[in-house]
Amino acid sequence: MQAAKAAALRWFCSTSCCTYRIWVTHMVFRIVLKLVFALALVVIPPAAKAQDGEVVATVGNARVTVADVQQRLSTTGGPRPDELLDEAIERVIDELVAELMVERQLARMPQIDRQLSAAINRARRQVMLEFFLQDRIERTEAPDEQIEEFIAANPQYFGDRASFWLNQFLVMLPEDEDRAPYDAALAELREGPVTPEQILVFQRRLLDADVSFQRQAVWRSSEQLSEDRLERLERLYASGEQIEEVVAGQQAEVLILLQRVSDTVDPEAQRSQIARGIVQQSIAAQRDALIAELAESARQMEEAGQDIEQTGAPDVGAPDDEASEMPPEFAESVEAPAPEAVQTSRQWRPWMFVVFGGLGLMLPLVLWSGTGVTRSLQDNAAWLLRARLGVAAVVMLGLGAMAWVVSRLSPLLG
Repeated sequence: MQAAKAAALRWFCSTSCCTYRIWVTHMVFRIVLKLVFALALVVIPPAAKAQDGEVVATVGNARVTVADVQQRLSTTGGPRPDELLDEAIERVIDELVAELMVERQLARMPQIDRQLSAAINRARRQVMLEFFLQDRIERTEAPDEQIEEFIAANPQYFGDRASFWLNQFLVMLPEDEDRAPYDAALAELREGPVTPEQILVFQRRLLDADVSFQRQAVWRSSEQLSEDRLERLERLYASGEQIEEVVAGQQAEVLILLQRVSDTVDPEAQRSQIARGIVQQSIAAQRDALIAELAESARQMEEAGQDIEQTGAPDVGAPDDEASEMPPEFAESVEAPAPEAVQTSRQWRPWMFVVFGGLGLMLPLVLWSGTGVTRSLQDNAAWLLRARLGVAAVVMLGLGAMAWVVSRLSPLLG
């Protein structure tokens, strides 16, 4: 009787302990699950959740939203001349879906074509350079003094502005004994006021004489002409002449002025456009200066590396004077090596780290509760094998999740 009571007491204590452990594990699991959902809500970008109702197409886990379509339309100039807005939207959606589909297929390949890899790397470097430059370029408004100086220094754009109707012939001169047809045709063209009909006759005579030439007939304003070309045209108009021939070696340029029309512009009406032009010139100058500074820093680093190779390796703690002179904001962009191949591995989402990390955190709790469950069952119980297999499976899954998280986070943590 005493032995039976002792056995019953041991069984009751074991069962109570197991039940307590299961209850504690259940409560902790609920707490961890809530923490996982809370972390997922924090990690997932709010913009992605806000655009869930605006998704127009999906390719795997990637989405095409209305914002993506509008951005592509704005960057490509909107609908084509022969299509409606709805047709343009459908065309852009198809383009975005095709891009995502090709990207998805290429990401699954062990390697991609070398030319495609080089093109992607080149585009990546260009985008990074533009982002770097745009982040450091200062954009300021053009002062009134600078606008006035530009107006005073460029009268050909305002008070002296004119439009020119001109023809240009580039003629490959034949040998001396074969130049007679060309000279005769040009002399005939100079005899009277030049008209379009006479220019066509001159062109026909060059064709009949088998003289190689190129002709260009244009209507240009003062701001569209180079300084040298504008000066030549103004000199022709002031002298009353219409034809100017410039011979350089075996090539002759025949400049024909058919008409000059005065086309003055009020500078006050163009002040905003002048200000934008000055700002653009300032941005271009800053961009060129930043690129030159980056290139010079790279050359200095290369020279320092060559000196090290020739003179031997320096001490580990010795500072590099030339490298230390490099601007801090340039150091990271110059020292970072360009990747040799495109990253083809799958991009893991943050919520995956949260879920698998949660499984890893549950591992000790599963071990603690699993031992109690298996001990509470008799050796010949039908559920003993299933319980042990279940606990072992969860333990292996937790170990795998922890190993996966560590392998993914270790490169990021250095």
